[in-house]
Amino acid sequence: MTLFEACAYVGRENQTGTRANILVIEDHVDTGIWLGRALQDQDFAVRWERRPEHALLALGEDPRPDAVLLDLLMPGLHGSFIYERIRENQALTDTPILVVTAMADEDLPVWNDPRVRFLTKPVSRQAILESLDTLLQA
Repeated sequence: MTLFEACAYVGRENQTGTRANILVIEDHVDTGIWLGRALQDQDFAVRWERRPEHALLALGEDPRPDAVLLDLLMPGLHGSFIYERIRENQALTDTPILVVTAMADEDLPVWNDPRVRFLTKPVSRQAILESLDTLLQA
């Protein structure tokens, strides 16, 4: 997979059998590719954006994400800013968000939002998949 392929839909976009469209917002290449492959292996359509400003644009494009995996510590825009933009968007107010971050637990933002879960890196593939499934079923 090339970097160009990884920064767009990398699999199963709008195809029969796709479980959900997932937008991954992660600035580290290795982590983004790892997350994309882990989700693809479970029949998710994955769009990965490395740059937060590109992710903001992607939020308004079709297909809209059924869930977002969000890193908080990124160059430029903090993940909290992206979270706020997601919640301000009428079409995305109920979109589940799985925050996967390297921030220490005591530094995590406090969002009273039942559609958000936090996982701290390093995190297992299984923990991500289970958390995502829980959010999508809620």
